[in-house]
Parts: sequence; C-alpha cells; structure tokens
Amino acid sequence: NLPTATGYVSTDAFPGLKFRFPLAIETVPGDRDRLFVVEKEGIIEVLTGLEAEGRGVPAAAEGGVKKKVFMDLPAILAAHHEGRLNTDGEWGLKSLAFHPEFARNGYLYVSYDFASPDPNGQWRSYNRLARFSVSQQDRDAVDANSEVPLITQVDLASNHNAGDLHFGPDGYLYYSMGDEGAGN
Repeated sequence: NLPTATGYVSTDAFPGLKFRFPLAIETVPGDRDRLFVVEKEGIIEVLTGLEAEGRGVPAAAEGGVKKKVFMDLPAILAAHHEGRLNTDGEWGLKSLAFHPEFARNGYLYVSYDFASPDPNGQWRSYNRLARFSVSQQDRDAVDANSEVPLITQVDLASNHNAGDLHFGPDGYLYYSMGDEGAGN
C-alpha cells in the first residue's frame, strides 16, 4: 500500500470478497452494520458485520464481514414471467435507494432494464423503476413477491442509459433515465 503520485493509498476494505460488475454501493439510513453492493447482472449483495460488537471497530479488520444475496432480480423476473433482465451494453440493474423511513416501512427502490415480448411476440427492452419491500422473515433479503412497478418505459437502444436513484433532502425520490441512445 504505497502512496500514489496523488498521495492517496488504496486499501482492500473487504479482503477475500469478490463482486461481479459492481455499479453502486448503498446504506440504509441510520444502519452502520450493513452495506449493499449493486451488481449490473441483477444481484444485490448485503455485507453484514461491519461494526465489531458495537465498538466502532471495523469488523473487516477482524475478518468478520459476511456477504449474502439480498436480491436476485433475474430469479424474481423469471418467477413472475416478466421476461429477463437485460444486461447488454449499458442495460442492467442500475441502482438502489432505501426509503428515508426504511426502518419503519421496509421500502427500497431499484432501477433496472429488462426484455419481454410485446403483445405481438416481438422482444422489447424496457427501463423500470420499481419499489420492493424487505422480507418480513429476514431483514437481509427482499420479498420476491413485493415488486410494485412505478415507471416502465420502452427503451430502443442499449446505450445512453442512466438509472441512478437518490432521495433528496426534501424526501423526494430522484431518478435519472438517460436520453434513449442510438445515434441521431
């Protein structure tokens, strides 16, 4: 861990843990023990044990961090015959935001892209913003049957896709979508 030309040092915060195409990292408001990693291919991992026994000591230093699948979006889409997660180009699972009152209501929001046949049997791609709820039985898992689609829109090109989500200080959810892509 030698300093670079800028003076910054890179450190592996979670030795031994691997991720596939991570795009975002999120936390639940007020929760210092969990970290959520959003992977493009549709998996959200939850890392637990970030604080060793409440002493403020990073558990990563003690090897106590555990990784578990919080959400498996491809499995959810397949189970509900919603088509398949589209991960070509700039498509995929994009972002995650926890409701500011998550501890009370259990709501989380995700943006993702999926492909599904239209009424004529032609496969189309879509951008979606959806709300899910955490499982009543396991706070480290999503209820796979809880999806509430909020916005679903056709997307004709696999580029210029956004999908970032954040709650503002005003309590509103902000969602970026991109400009539809394709040249001209």
